[in-house]
Amino acid sequence: MISFLLNTFLLFIFISNVFGTPIRVITIGQNGIKELKTLMQGNQIYCSTNDLSKILKYRIYHSEKRGKIVLYIENRRVKVSAQSSFVLVDDHVYQMSNPGIRAETDIYLPVTGFFDILKSSVFPGLHYN
Repeated sequence: MISFLLNTFLLFIFISNVFGTPIRVITIGQNGIKELKTLMQGNQIYCSTNDLSKILKYRIYHSEKRGKIVLYIENRRVKVSAQSSFVLVDDHVYQMSNPGIRAETDIYLPVTGFFDILKSSVFPGLHYN
């Protein structure tokens, strides 16, 4: 079910014409519409880790002092940092092409790079375009 929701969510990201505007996410089986905040920098779309955790209903931990966020996804610990392109999934290090961007208590991550990492580490059946 979670994989289906994530696939539905990702489908909306890449079908929508997104240029720094919130994406409306409709999940089947749940009432209501949720918004995923995005940023556009150059030709790269970034998504909010706070909104992503709310939409997917995963636990999140903030360390504002260190500029880090930990997402607890599918029994995995995914650590991201502002101004860093590295993502730590449990004990494995991955690198995105662009660093995360800090915005108040949130970190925006490059959508393509972050979802590629999720596909290879947490959600092997993840498909998006």
